[in-house]
Amino acid sequence: MQEVEAKRKLTPADGAHIFYTAIFLTAATIVKTSYETSCGTKSSSIDLGLFVDLLFYGLLLWATFLIISLLPRYKNENLRTFLNLMDLLYGFYHIALVIYAGLNFYSDNAAECVDNAPQAHFLAELYIYITGATAAIVTVGFTLWIFRKFFKHTNAGFINQTDYV
Repeated sequence: MQEVEAKRKLTPADGAHIFYTAIFLTAATIVKTSYETSCGTKSSSIDLGLFVDLLFYGLLLWATFLIISLLPRYKNENLRTFLNLMDLLYGFYHIALVIYAGLNFYSDNAAECVDNAPQAHFLAELYIYITGATAAIVTVGFTLWIFRKFFKHTNAGFINQTDYV
């Protein structure tokens, strides 16, 4: 029995995952290799360098996962459950990373980062806004899906016009 087969086509969500990963992986690579990421003194509580490292290595692992999981289609139900679990863990990873970046970005010492590491500061700002907007869109879509599922309109008691034609 063949456990792996070729996938016929990618879904729009797959394309969005690839695009999002490629954009932020490229940006994190550029900031990590070419610019300063430390925001100030050792006593400062801001560490955008750690944010850039977490973003870079996390997206590098995720890009590898995308290549492994998007190209073939797996028939094994346990493997498919594991891949779905990895999707959820990836979502939680981004929630935690947005919270960490937000705490650093909106802290009292954030002005040091604008002066000392403007590229890392801009990457954190861009990441917070784009990931936050994406999370808002997903939340609205999920909420609408829940409402449609549980408050489905039925035609009980109504007569369709096509019944008497």
